[in-house]
Amino acid sequence: MSLFKKLFGSKPKQKEDIKPKKVYEEDKEFVLEFEDAFKRYNGQKGKDISVDLEFKDKEGEVIPISYAFEEFYEEWKTIHSIWDRRSVLFKAMDSFYYKNLSLGQKLDRYTYDRYPQRALELDPNVFKSDEVKKIDFMIGIARAFFFLSNYGASLRFSTRALQIDSENKDAKIILADTLHMTNEHEKAHEIYHEILEKSLKEWEEDDVNLFDILCYQNDILHSSVYAVGLLSDDEVSDEMWNKVAEEFYHCAYFRTRHAFKMIEKGQHFEGLGKIIVVTEEFPFYEEALINAKDIIHQFREQTDNPDFLEEKLEEIEEKLEQINQVNSEKKDDE
Repeated sequence: MSLFKKLFGSKPKQKEDIKPKKVYEEDKEFVLEFEDAFKRYNGQKGKDISVDLEFKDKEGEVIPISYAFEEFYEEWKTIHSIWDRRSVLFKAMDSFYYKNLSLGQKLDRYTYDRYPQRALELDPNVFKSDEVKKIDFMIGIARAFFFLSNYGASLRFSTRALQIDSENKDAKIILADTLHMTNEHEKAHEIYHEILEKSLKEWEEDDVNLFDILCYQNDILHSSVYAVGLLSDDEVSDEMWNKVAEEFYHCAYFRTRHAFKMIEKGQHFEGLGKIIVVTEEFPFYEEALINAKDIIHQFREQTDNPDFLEEKLEEIEEKLEQINQVNSEKKDDE
């Protein structure tokens, strides 16, 4: 071998190209909302419940949640209201987790997303499975019926759930809410008092405020009906009403009462706007429809404008007519 080859030999080995590791920036607000929505989606309650979510790209690298659900994240960024953002997050989760939900969790997924009717329109075959014998199904179906104002059915299923587990808090709350809405106020408030007393004994903080009691995550007394009672105090601020409203946007009763409170405080146009939205999102909720119709007529008289919201009024009257027709048919079947 020549001296030249000894010194220089073959071509020097090229260094392998090392791809720089991707650097991601996570949107912390998105993470917090995603984790909160994830708990609601799965029915996980309790202030000490933590969520450990990890997502990886095709190369096996861990990526932030906003990159794992990039399309939904981009939509989420454009939405103002927490409840509409939460709805987008539920859709994102469906692609990963829906098939693993129990039947009761599927019912709640739609009820908490403001679609209780859709909860009852799941594939009929799922209602033929053994899951219908489980307590989470009884609770889920009772809750869906409650938010559809079918209090007879919600009473029946919440009672069945309590026959399986007499101490189940969710079943007790649905039962109490149903009793309250059917004018059994004394019985309802006995149950509320019992739940509140027991839950506060388990509360580890020194103080507890109104929102602490009502919010989903704390699992003290998450009841839209009880919430209306607490918020009706004249000392309660608009800020507290709005904060609690984020917890109960799936409840037509709560939102209608919130609209009444706004009108009572002189926020007439805001209150009317809120109750009209309720009639659009919950076309079956008769109380909102009747009151929206009355309020529109009052506005017409006060503003001397006989055509005020004419198109919206026609829509409301059509929905009321449909409800009356259904009620009439039920009476004929009895």
